[in-house]
Amino acid sequence: MRMQVAAGMVLCLGLGLSTSLGASVDPADQKFFEQHINEVVKVQAEPLDNPAIGKVMAGKFFNLKLTVGGGAESVVAARLGDKVVTVALPDTTAPMPHFKELVKPDFKLQTDASAHALEDVFDVLYPVDADGAKVKTIRHAGTTWTFIRGKFFDHFEALIVTTDGKGAITGVSRSLEVK
Repeated sequence: MRMQVAAGMVLCLGLGLSTSLGASVDPADQKFFEQHINEVVKVQAEPLDNPAIGKVMAGKFFNLKLTVGGGAESVVAARLGDKVVTVALPDTTAPMPHFKELVKPDFKLQTDASAHALEDVFDVLYPVDADGAKVKTIRHAGTTWTFIRGKFFDHFEALIVTTDGKGAITGVSRSLEVK
């Protein structure tokens, strides 16, 4: 399945915001590139069908292969209604504000079983390597769930999920600083 991308990919590529000298791009040029971006950027979408995702997540998930010229990059994205939400893992310790939008409203993170269901989603979206598999675990304290995904120097790499008192997910972040 091939999908053509419009203005959203322009932002992804950083086109049109400014030149290397900091000068603004003429609005007519900006509009031109937005209208013709599909001539430069090609997107090949492949459905990411996995039962683990369907149990916890809303929307449809896709592996997207973005090709610009001779180079290609892969990214996982979700289609939620008429929105496209990237599911990329931050490069460093940072919040993942759009992740909670993708969780089914009726999913509650309250038990070990629900934690393992969410961990299965993380395994599909953000696979761990062999070293990460050795330390992979789930920690739970109050309304904070820490999904250890690997080592990062003297610390652990983790996805930290916070919930309200009823188990609804209120936040997701990546940390490279868990002890």
